[in-house]
Amino acid sequence: MGRVEGLLLLHLKLSGFAGRQKRHGADVLRGALVLSIGALDALVLDSVVAAIPRAERDGALGRTVAKWVKEDAESSLTLLGDREPAGKVADLCRRRLGQPTFQRAAAIEDVIRDVAQREGFWPRAAEILSSDGSVWDAATVKGKLDEIVAREHGIAYRGDLLPDSTTTRRIQRPYVEEAVRVTRAVGSAVVETLA
Repeated sequence: MGRVEGLLLLHLKLSGFAGRQKRHGADVLRGALVLSIGALDALVLDSVVAAIPRAERDGALGRTVAKWVKEDAESSLTLLGDREPAGKVADLCRRRLGQPTFQRAAAIEDVIRDVAQREGFWPRAAEILSSDGSVWDAATVKGKLDEIVAREHGIAYRGDLLPDSTTTRRIQRPYVEEAVRVTRAVGSAVVETLA
């Protein structure tokens, strides 16, 4: 997220003049949006993996982990003689979890529930976002995150072009700042839930 903040500061320097935003300024904003979603994805992965040893000790690992152990029997056998099996279970899960991305609300929810058997981080994200006096609820946070991820995918995979056009969509700094705020709030709520 430090890089995201750096891009937002760079955008301020690039757009210190009146008039329509130059293309490079808009591209800096697009880069900040893509980086913020990438940071959330990495944070969810790292947080889930970090929660695995405790969940294993507490007997709270979900069935998904048992399925992975069954599917990767050779790696799982090495766990039997290990003095620190929880760390090896976490390594196995990191390999498996590193394949999908955790950006959309449902994907984040599913991995936290399936692996660590935890829920309830959306209300906390809404509480964080409401701390400035605005009103957020869990459903609004999920919907907004999915909207942001859809825009990020449009930027990353389609060049942020308008439908059936070669023209890029407009992107404004307030939109990106709100997107960064939402991703931070969701990330904080995930970390608190899995801590």
